[in-house]
Amino acid sequence: RDYYAEGSGYSVFAGRDASPSFTTGNFTKEGSEQDLDELTAGQLVGVDGWRKFYADHETYRQIGVLCCDYYDEDGKPTEKLTTVWERLATHAAMKKEKERAKASAAAEKDL
Repeated sequence: RDYYAEGSGYSVFAGRDASPSFTTGNFTKEGSEQDLDELTAGQLVGVDGWRKFYADHETYRQIGVLCCDYYDEDGKPTEKLTTVWERLATHAAMKKEKERAKASAAAEKDL
């Protein structure tokens, strides 16, 4: 609790979704209020990396979700979260295609 108390270094995360702060480095109130829709695909990948870090961490445990931007009152993903997941999937597919094209070009060069 001490970490998230008013005036502490992590207070920006208390009781709100401050996910963008993890990737933008803006740990102010304004930075915590930024919407994931405003982030680039690369920044979203960074947020997802932090999500995975905490999901797999043995010390930190999820005790719930915040309603109502990304999860509804029943804890189910909203359309807004589905859109974030779609952006992440599109970014991953584009990255994979770029890597495939780069490998193909390198293979042709070696011929």
